Amino acid sequence: MATKQEIIDKIKSVYTLNTGVTDWDEIESYLIEATDSILENIYGDTIIETDAAPSIFTPVAGIEYNVSVQKVGRSVTIGGFIVNTSTVQKFDVLTISDNNFKPTFGKKYYGTAFTGNSSNQGISSVSIDNNIIGSSISTNILGGQILKFSITYNTEL
Repeated sequence: MATKQEIIDKIKSVYTLNTGVTDWDEIESYLIEATDSILENIYGDTIIETDAAPSIFTPVAGIEYNVSVQKVGRSVTIGGFIVNTSTVQKFDVLTISDNNFKPTFGKKYYGTAFTGNSSNQGISSVSIDNNIIGSSISTNILGGQILKFSITYNTEL
């Protein structure tokens, strides 16, 4: 999605290139219908992502996931399932590889999570941060467990 500055520049370019624009259809295209329009930034589509076709996240070895991602302006909400298919406990489970979805640098955000398998269930937490090492979703998920989670955070873009 376009950043605030990209939208401002796009609007300004309509007026700069077309001095005295009176054609509402052309203005409407830039403000409402274009892929990176103001409307698309406010009411963007929910993105469904899985480990089979990653685009926003890169999972660590032994992690499968199915999440929905909704970005409205600078606010991002991620929810879904993460499965630890290995026998080893995992902490940093997904790295955010798309800069448009990385959280504000230096901030740490927390969300709710539930973990479990057929014999053991419990309440957990999930966190996300962006620091010098990188940006990742962190939790404590034991081998063979499923994590159901939701987290909302802010981005810089």
